[in-house]
Amino acid sequence: MNRKFSIKNYLVLAVFLVAAPFLNFYVQLFFSLLTMPALPGTRSYAGMISFLVVADMIGASIAAALLAAPLGWIIGQRPLLLASALSLAVAIVTVITWEGSYYDVAGLLTFTNLCFFFLASWIFARITVKAALSA
Repeated sequence: MNRKFSIKNYLVLAVFLVAAPFLNFYVQLFFSLLTMPALPGTRSYAGMISFLVVADMIGASIAAALLAAPLGWIIGQRPLLLASALSLAVAIVTVITWEGSYYDVAGLLTFTNLCFFFLASWIFARITVKAALSA
């Protein structure tokens, strides 16, 4: 296995890093629009927060699958580096565009979303890198 990235790999990684925050945002927006009608039926605060956390996890795993799986298949090496780069790009854009307080429920939900996005990206990249190497 070649341990160095080629120019093609750097260009593909750059395209995915530019697309990662936007794709993650739109997947999260889609899931928030899907789940908002169910929130008024939730009576408790803890139930609402857990419902939002589950929706964030589903959205983050779909965004990670859409980004990390093709990237891992194309590049075919270093899944932890790929997941870290994707998560860092999403985190930087999130911090730059953040308008609320970092120490409230929305900040905590965003932090858990970014952590789960990193974990899901790493899992999907690792699976596809192993599949690409065995193919």
